[in-house]
Amino acid sequence: MYNFDFKKLRAVYIHWPFCPYRCHFCDFIALAGHERFMERYSNSLNLEINKMFDCLSTVQKTEIDSLYIGGGTPSTWPNSLLLDMSVTLNNKLTFSKHAEITIEVNPGAVSEGQFEFLKNIGINRVSIGVQSLDNAVLSGLNRKHTAQDTLKTLNQASLFFENINVDLILGLPGVSEEEWKKIIKTVVFWPIKHISVYFLTVYEKTPLYFGLKTNKFTLPDGDSLVPLYEWTVQELSCYGFNRYEISNFAKEGFESRHNKTYWNRDPYIGIGLGACSFDGKCRLQNKKNLIDYMECLEKGGSQIGFMEQLTEDQIQMERLMLGLRTKDGIEARFIWQNKNAIEVDEKKSLVKELERIGLLEKFDGKIRLTSAGMAVENDIILKLIS
Repeated sequence: MYNFDFKKLRAVYIHWPFCPYRCHFCDFIALAGHERFMERYSNSLNLEINKMFDCLSTVQKTEIDSLYIGGGTPSTWPNSLLLDMSVTLNNKLTFSKHAEITIEVNPGAVSEGQFEFLKNIGINRVSIGVQSLDNAVLSGLNRKHTAQDTLKTLNQASLFFENINVDLILGLPGVSEEEWKKIIKTVVFWPIKHISVYFLTVYEKTPLYFGLKTNKFTLPDGDSLVPLYEWTVQELSCYGFNRYEISNFAKEGFESRHNKTYWNRDPYIGIGLGACSFDGKCRLQNKKNLIDYMECLEKGGSQIGFMEQLTEDQIQMERLMLGLRTKDGIEARFIWQNKNAIEVDEKKSLVKELERIGLLEKFDGKIRLTSAGMAVENDIILKLIS
């Protein structure tokens, strides 16, 4: 097993793959109709937690700044099993004074009184998968909740949590520009501190992918999404939700620590089915088959399904791709690092051109995307790494 540098570890991710249903756009490791495996899987998580943190060579527990419980739909985790996992985790590590501890929930998949339980076991941040407030759109995507369920879930959560995030998807089929603006003008008045706005990604072999092939779904014109995204950025800023990464907006003091771990390429450990771990130079991924994952841990074997030792070129590319997603940008040298003289001149000329047309800007020896550049980030990254 690869020896991680635990001294630099500050974040842990735990994956709960079970869902009451599968959304038509979902490409995550999520399992619908597998509830009978919940207890066995939860026990396997405990085995992996013990195994991973027993690798520590010191008696002192590891202190972390963020824990993120994602899925799947973690709000379907039975309270008794979630409590058991929490005890196991707390026996192996400690949380810093201002640690961020997040769990994802879906409207309609949270039981009465569950938020109070989550608060009592140490959760201090909730992320709600809203996606849309149009019931017809939600139904068409196989989301089994309504806008009314979302409001109920939000009201329940706000009784126990100040730090609440909501996820929205820009570019869903059936959502007009007028409808999207209505959604944004609604959520800014909710009792929340953070908003994530993701562009819809169509993954192969999903029901959405096949629905588009058969004209069951029709996506908004891609060219219309860029100005709509820019409008969204401006509208959110008017209400104190400032963009600190392409898809993420927060009120002052509420930027997601866990998300910033990924963008800064800081070390993290992933626990659970298909979860990834990273120490800056090596990336591991757990097995993605549920039975294989559980059996390996039960038999004392390795749950690791994939390991990649990154090259210097890969590390440089990741710094570029992830750093340019943020408001802080990257050091200019990362763009032409390890290039020959001709390539350096080409990259510098490209940067100047992107700056001239208003897609890049320089500040304090760094380079970052402008608001217009953020909207076409993928195209810019492809140019810079080609």
